[in-house]
Amino acid sequence: MTLKRYTLSVASPEDWTNIHGALIVDSNEDGIPDRKITCTDEKTVSPTRGTYELTEEEAEEIGKHHRVKWIELSLKDNPESFPKPQPVANRWSTAPKVYRDLSSPNGPPATNPTSAELNRTNWAVHRVGVKTVGDIWSGTTDIAPIYRNVNYNYDGKDVDIVIQDSGVLQSHPEFLDENGVSRVKDIVLDGPYYIDPDWFTSNNFTYTKADGSTGIATDKAITWWENANERSGTYTGVPVVTIPSMYTADRAVGVGSTGHSAITNGHGTACAGLAAGKNFGLAFKASIWNMPCVADAVGMDIETSYDLIKLFHQYKPSNPTLGVKSPTVVNGSWGYQAAIAVNSTTIVYRFAGASGYISMPLTTPADPADINDLLAGLNNQVLGAYRSWTTSSRSNATDEAGKEMMDAGVIFVTAAGNNNQRIGYGFTDAHRIDALQDKWFNSNDSRPDFASISTPVGSRDFMNPSGVGFNTVTGYHPVINVGAIDDYIDSSGKERKVDYSNNGPGVDVYAPADETLSAGMHNISANRDYQRYDDDKFFDCYFNGTSAAAPVVCGLMGLYAQRFPTATPTDAKNWVTGVSGGGSTPQSYSINVTNSGSGAYTLSGTDRNGSVSGNNVTVTAKVGDTLNFAVNASGHPFWVKTAAGTGTGNQATGVTNGGTESGTVTWTPSAAGTYYYQCEYHGGMVGTITVSAPVGGGGDIDGGSILTLNNLFLDQENDISKADFWYGSYNTRTADGSGTIRIAYINADAGVDQGFTQQVSSVIGRVASKKTTYTDGTITNTLLYTATSLVTLNISASNQTEERLTHSVSISANDDNTEDDYIAYGIPMEVGGNEMYDDVTLKAGDQIYVSSSKPGVSFVAIASRSFPNTKLDIAKSLGRQNAYISSTAFPQINDNVGLATAAYDGVATIHISNRNSDRTAAVSVGIASGDISTFQHADFFLFGLRLKPLQDLKIDNIGIASGQTLVTRASRTDVAFAAYTEPVASVDSGIGTDGSVNTTGVVTATAFVGDGSRITGVIAQGIGVSISDENAAIGVAATINFGKYLDVSPISAGIVTVSVPNLVGTAQTALTLDASYAVGLASNAYTADYATNAGVATNADNADACSGNAATATMASGIVTTFEIKSMFPITTTDKFYGDGSQLTNIVATGSGIGIRNDNTLVGTAQTVNFGLSLDTIISSSGIATVTVQKVPHADICGVASYSDKCGVATFADNAGIASNALNANFAQTASFSTLTGAAETSKSLYTEFQGNFKPLPVTIGGKTINHRYNGIGSDKSINIQGYNSPYLRFEVGQTYRFENAAQQANYPLEFYYAASGEGVGFGTTSPSKMTQGVTVTGSYTEIVVTPETPQLFYYGAGVGSTMGSMGNSIQVFNHEFHKYVRVGEYKNLAGLKTCTHTQMFEGRATAWYMNTNLGVGNSDYTPGDRSHNVSSIEQVSTGVYTVNFADAMKDNNYAVVINGRGTNNFPGGLVRGTVYDRTTTGFGVTIYNGIPAVEDLRDVNIVVYGGQDGEPAFL
Repeated sequence: MTLKRYTLSVASPEDWTNIHGALIVDSNEDGIPDRKITCTDEKTVSPTRGTYELTEEEAEEIGKHHRVKWIELSLKDNPESFPKPQPVANRWSTAPKVYRDLSSPNGPPATNPTSAELNRTNWAVHRVGVKTVGDIWSGTTDIAPIYRNVNYNYDGKDVDIVIQDSGVLQSHPEFLDENGVSRVKDIVLDGPYYIDPDWFTSNNFTYTKADGSTGIATDKAITWWENANERSGTYTGVPVVTIPSMYTADRAVGVGSTGHSAITNGHGTACAGLAAGKNFGLAFKASIWNMPCVADAVGMDIETSYDLIKLFHQYKPSNPTLGVKSPTVVNGSWGYQAAIAVNSTTIVYRFAGASGYISMPLTTPADPADINDLLAGLNNQVLGAYRSWTTSSRSNATDEAGKEMMDAGVIFVTAAGNNNQRIGYGFTDAHRIDALQDKWFNSNDSRPDFASISTPVGSRDFMNPSGVGFNTVTGYHPVINVGAIDDYIDSSGKERKVDYSNNGPGVDVYAPADETLSAGMHNISANRDYQRYDDDKFFDCYFNGTSAAAPVVCGLMGLYAQRFPTATPTDAKNWVTGVSGGGSTPQSYSINVTNSGSGAYTLSGTDRNGSVSGNNVTVTAKVGDTLNFAVNASGHPFWVKTAAGTGTGNQATGVTNGGTESGTVTWTPSAAGTYYYQCEYHGGMVGTITVSAPVGGGGDIDGGSILTLNNLFLDQENDISKADFWYGSYNTRTADGSGTIRIAYINADAGVDQGFTQQVSSVIGRVASKKTTYTDGTITNTLLYTATSLVTLNISASNQTEERLTHSVSISANDDNTEDDYIAYGIPMEVGGNEMYDDVTLKAGDQIYVSSSKPGVSFVAIASRSFPNTKLDIAKSLGRQNAYISSTAFPQINDNVGLATAAYDGVATIHISNRNSDRTAAVSVGIASGDISTFQHADFFLFGLRLKPLQDLKIDNIGIASGQTLVTRASRTDVAFAAYTEPVASVDSGIGTDGSVNTTGVVTATAFVGDGSRITGVIAQGIGVSISDENAAIGVAATINFGKYLDVSPISAGIVTVSVPNLVGTAQTALTLDASYAVGLASNAYTADYATNAGVATNADNADACSGNAATATMASGIVTTFEIKSMFPITTTDKFYGDGSQLTNIVATGSGIGIRNDNTLVGTAQTVNFGLSLDTIISSSGIATVTVQKVPHADICGVASYSDKCGVATFADNAGIASNALNANFAQTASFSTLTGAAETSKSLYTEFQGNFKPLPVTIGGKTINHRYNGIGSDKSINIQGYNSPYLRFEVGQTYRFENAAQQANYPLEFYYAASGEGVGFGTTSPSKMTQGVTVTGSYTEIVVTPETPQLFYYGAGVGSTMGSMGNSIQVFNHEFHKYVRVGEYKNLAGLKTCTHTQMFEGRATAWYMNTNLGVGNSDYTPGDRSHNVSSIEQVSTGVYTVNFADAMKDNNYAVVINGRGTNNFPGGLVRGTVYDRTTTGFGVTIYNGIPAVEDLRDVNIVVYGGQDGEPAFL
């Protein structure tokens, strides 16, 4: 009887008394073992739990008892059976390079960075995670870079961080998510779509940005803000806001993916990097919203920016993940300055109540302190000024707009300023209304305290932005104001504020700032400091100032807001400044207390976690909360204690009315910890009170900030009456003179609140289920399950509808489920259909997403294996690996792609899904010995397997060693690959087999039962004979007895050899075996895997699950196995072999007629052989028929695409024979276009199938070969189409062609030109270069609709001139109806000399004229004769006013008219002038004026008309 220790729990103390009493005596109660059970731990701390020694069968029986809630192995006594808690995730896969000093030699390289710079980061990210600088950095002064990772629980996801600054470069790599999509949006340009997407979608106002995200037209976005009628009806009530006319995407966030922008200052980009950059910020998954308004290029003012942020916050939609709107956290790293010039003679001042004038220049500081010392200590921030200071906006409208923004619930973080200025706080501050006269901007504060003759210098009560929202009654400031910490560590080991940082009681918290590394701007020299490794087009920058400190805290507040999305600005500030609350202000809770006999207190009420109900339940609270216990428990005095136990000792402090039996016990805890409520007389009446620290409260473990005393932070002078207090550079100037400040801090291991660290537990059985509905999981994916530890699952899908539908399943490594993640896509399901995706292994954090085309599909995730004892580093490397979809961009069709490289030995599974609904695709899979560069063609273990449309394939049990790489490729676009891995030893629950158990590891057990004769390394008990196994010593024994079926050799040199005769041979059918005959050793039974009746195959190398024994079998009637059966001898049957014989060799076919050979290898015989299309057959005189493949022009080798460099299989080469050098034979459906190329290389035929209403032409950008038509001319780049180096193209009229160029369209936009170089050609007065007729250019493709009007010859390319021109080739257009239109650029004579351009020819010919030299006086209706063209009549309207009518209408009214003639009065001189009006296509009006001027009838007239024939505007 094997006993183990089990812990059980019952429902109540009364149940405990019954169960415990029955167990420890020999009772006869049903469900209780009929023996006396030993209790090893009564667990006096619990009224319902205990630990007992039981057998497994007894534990199972007790678990069925109606009083028992649960029973399990004792955690304390069986720790190996339970998972170990694991630390939170590292932020980087490898430790990044951390810079604290950016000066030489410690800083990063300016250019040509190495791979060590890939994951570099700044010191702020790490400093915020520790309490003191000594926790990371041991040196002093300037610090060299270190390599160090950080843990994290929160990443800022679902939080909107607004950068109110100069603009943010959205394409910088710091802001791109895992899919290359920028997290940066603009409030003006993207906010309307975020708020009101239906308006823009329904009106087709959207477009696809360079990163693949959805954008809206700039004019439509601005109109949405400015015109309430240009919105959905839901939002017509949103106040209108006027947007500056200069506001464009290029000026606000940049355009494209290459870093191009018209942003004029990199300050905002650097701030965004420190708040939310993927390497540089704390909230590295937050959404970043740009609001340019400071040193910006869009012309925005601060007041309007406050209004826009407020409206954005108020009207943004609810976040479905949170159930509320995403929080808004704003960073304001800017401020208002006032200044004086060096030549200012006297200025007005007020200092500590004294006022007057101070003269320049300043004098040497001296005690006692005065205004001279304050001015001397100021650090100038205004270019050209002498001294400047942080001050007010001097605008009531700006201040009020800021207050309204705060009142709306926005969390606002600001920079304290860089003037080394003391910022006061509070109504009683002696320096609250200190003031100085602004003589630089001559803009002084109009409020009564400053009377328009001075500006505030002493208190943030008057400042903007740090004073925004100031409560003039209570004195409270909701804004979080941030000072700056220096990167320099003093020789004493102390940190210090930066010399320029503002300071004093008006600074809420300090954060790392000086020499921080952040995102830069390659087009702005001041922000172009350090080239990036991941994309060398971009740069990072050296950033400092309180401008850098504020976004560090802004990112920290993003983490807080992620944890508490409904927190108010007051909650947020309380957290970061250490005020009790953290997520809410202190609360009061009421709890009713009665008794359940003498066994427990019964509680009901509320606490920090919500409802409290039950016996001896735990109560939770925070420091500062008030707990009111309404006690009604006669005979059971209620005490609150620091330790459990009866009596009146260990009372907690601050408890009112403790020990009452009937009344209210009130307690406000003042310190975090574990406390107890306890009955004075009964030990079982006890419960726990868990009190957690106020979030951020005075350096509590979970963060916000930590108090740092002056023994760790330099404070040179704290006496406010001393000159050095005001003049010194490293004074904190705190209100109490202690030098104690707050430094931003968060414990990553605890997160923002205690109790939120992830724990790993063993998982088994059903873990999740979901049935799709119209709103959840139909069409779009929905989350089914998130793994909490390494686990293997089966995923089932069941169609519970009466309709045929499709379903999809995908595995994602994070919350950002993408198209690449599918393991099954669009799989059809019949009515009642079911699918199972088995053995899917996930690591902690991996997620399963599901969807169906119609509602009503039920998905269930069932865990079958968990791996609680797998090392954490191994577990993190397993589970979901890489995934991708083949495309025209990388990975392209027929590219070898490294799907996963193993960090440790493992077993891989690959899912492949052909997402094409109408095309077959060929797929190949192999294993490289190292990374992708080591892969060879011979490494494919699956090659050219064809998948039908919407077919999926699973390949499992792929062993992959550490360092090896799974390699995949596809012959089509839109084929999805996904892989996941599990540990090699995937099952640790036990092994059942009659064969051998082989392992290279250690087998551990509490006892080994059975034959131990083959165990080595055992020291035998006894003396006499040394025992060896194949010359390896086992031990010694006095006697060795060799049993039946063993042969013993004679003793030779003191050695005896024992051997086993080969009694079985090949163990064919065991027909001759006697019923008592034992099969002793099947020496050749290498693979008796499931040989149910084959006996004990003792040395069967792979006897995985043999059961049974042939000792009593009269006949070994069969072998049943799912494994491979191997034999070194023939396998014979008297009946038949059934199954697939395709792998059998040397088969002689039965039949008659023709012997069939494949490449001279005999296949078999047949009566008739039919040879299909493209095969030639020749019969020789010897009776041998030779079959060959017809040769196609320009295809050197036929039959197979044996040299198809980029095509695993020529999937669709139906009639092409072989394209021997076809770089991509996938499109060779027919060889119809195969002879024209225009390039000196092998003639190629391009074929493309329709996709929808266009023909796709996949484009890549490569280098020119020597065969390129324009090799050595223009750019050295080549536009490759379907893998060909710039082929000549022929287009047909009536077709639409799409050049798919998603990967490089931003850098090499494919367009059409009249010349190969892209340069202009002469067309009369114009010189066009681009051919744009019927052309559409987007961010991912260029499309052309070919019509009869399309030019017959033009060129495709991607730019102009020597650097970008001549990248493509020519395009010829073929018109089935011949050519009705002629395109002419210029005309030449027979000598080849240019005579004129087409435009000159077209416009030089008059389109109408009229001549008449003697019309006769008074004639009013003239009918033209032979001397006119295209003029039908001239009609007189009134005196001197005529209408000229055309015989044939013009095409348009773009024509010029020339008129001269004489009037009837001959005054003066008879000459008149005509004024043309009302041009139409049928005629025009003309008014005749003489020299007076006065209207006059005509005597004669000459008229000429040019243009009007749908050409370019006429030029004269």
